[in-house]
Amino acid sequence: MLQVRDIMTSSPITIPEDTSARDALEMLESMQIHHLPVVDNRGVLLGLISERDLHSLYAPRPELSGDWAQAARAKLGEPVAQYMIPRPIVVDDNASIETALSRILRERVSALPVVHDGKVVGILSYVDLLLLMARQLGSETAASG
Repeated sequence: MLQVRDIMTSSPITIPEDTSARDALEMLESMQIHHLPVVDNRGVLLGLISERDLHSLYAPRPELSGDWAQAARAKLGEPVAQYMIPRPIVVDDNASIETALSRILRERVSALPVVHDGKVVGILSYVDLLLLMARQLGSETAASG
């Protein structure tokens, strides 16, 4: 039986809770990822920040002006701890894929931090599950063809 550790993204990029929203957005964009686990100095999970969580702060075009754009730009300097999801839904690295899938569907989240002994060891997103499904469908199609 497949376990979460078999398909998760291992050793994900993590950030401390005092990271600015600006720096988190830059990391998300430059690395083309959508979620960053927020951890303490021991690697213990404190929260999860996503592109979507920071979207309301982002005024990407310099030509945008007015009070909204000014306020959004000012908030980019605030720490991610103010915008993260505290105590996110997690899954253990030994859990079955079925358990993780059930959690993602039931809780309507797009990613689960993967923990082992309270520390972040990976991240599992709906994309990882779709890739697994595509591989399985591909092997079934190859076997039947």
